[in-house]
Amino acid sequence: RMPLAGPVLAPPGAVDPLAPLVMPGVPYYPGMTMLPMLVVPYTPEPAAPSTRAPTTEEAAVSESITSFATSCSDTANLRSLPRRLVIAVLQDRLRWVWPGVNLLPFGSVATGTDLPSSDLDLMLPVEDSNWSRLVEEVLSWRQPTWLVSQEHISSEFPVIRLVIDPGALRLATHFALESLAEEAADTTVEEGAIQAMDWGEVVVDLSAGVDHGGPAMAEVARCGLGMLPLLRPLTLVLKQNLREQERHVPYEGGLSSYSVLLMVWCFLTTFPFTEDQAGEALAAVLQFYAEEFDPKTTAVTTTGFLPREEQDRHEHLVVRDPVLGGNTARSAFGFRQIQRNWGEA
Repeated sequence: RMPLAGPVLAPPGAVDPLAPLVMPGVPYYPGMTMLPMLVVPYTPEPAAPSTRAPTTEEAAVSESITSFATSCSDTANLRSLPRRLVIAVLQDRLRWVWPGVNLLPFGSVATGTDLPSSDLDLMLPVEDSNWSRLVEEVLSWRQPTWLVSQEHISSEFPVIRLVIDPGALRLATHFALESLAEEAADTTVEEGAIQAMDWGEVVVDLSAGVDHGGPAMAEVARCGLGMLPLLRPLTLVLKQNLREQERHVPYEGGLSSYSVLLMVWCFLTTFPFTEDQAGEALAAVLQFYAEEFDPKTTAVTTTGFLPREEQDRHEHLVVRDPVLGGNTARSAFGFRQIQRNWGEA
């Protein structure tokens, strides 16, 4: 288990892993920089990547990967202001019960690795004893025009799924969109730009707990994204592939977004590629995890591939969480099918 405070000691000249806590070009959301400094596992600088020029096919795939990642960024930017409005309104409502509380975003939206279909993950930092109170409070809300649906989707701990119409929310609340936009970009957003935003429904997964690792995991993920330029585009492509396979839901045997990011991080740490080798790197990561990686003997970590420990003997796949130390892929019982699909890809 890694502590959540304290300095990181790295070899002289190493890139500071705590520097890129907010990624350039990633929409800012409240709470993204409110956590204390984290201890991030030092990732050794990998060996020099191959200098071989990419083939025509690899170059074409690299261009497609870059275009897809850019498209995801464009969509995220169009949805950033509506999402900020959702956060502000939910936070305002919850402060009637927990005064001064701040909702903390985590997950793929907070790290800039979200697909257009990704949910907005929010955490309420309250004591675990308040979990049932959160469920009761949110589920008791009388359905306003902007709340499409509300559902308690987890029995182990409170995860409440809200489907919100930010367009209706915009008409029903007192929050000034210009102020929210200025907080995010430090510039005035004109009405035309606000109208051009994507005001489609926002799906929110709201959870709670002081020991919740989600926001800390997002901070660590942003560190990795700052150090490894190919981490974001490859993660986005693999996430989209898993969604098309319907293997993206962890409790249905799939891989979580965080697990996919850690798997790509481990691969790029072990097998380095330059930024212009995205096509070659994608083919290599698919081939490696499909044909060479043995989940029965090997664990995935941000510092490289390591032998599995005795405590993991019953796990289908081990992807070690650098924040809490647990296995982020504990429920990935469908990983063998994922391997077969990646081999075909």
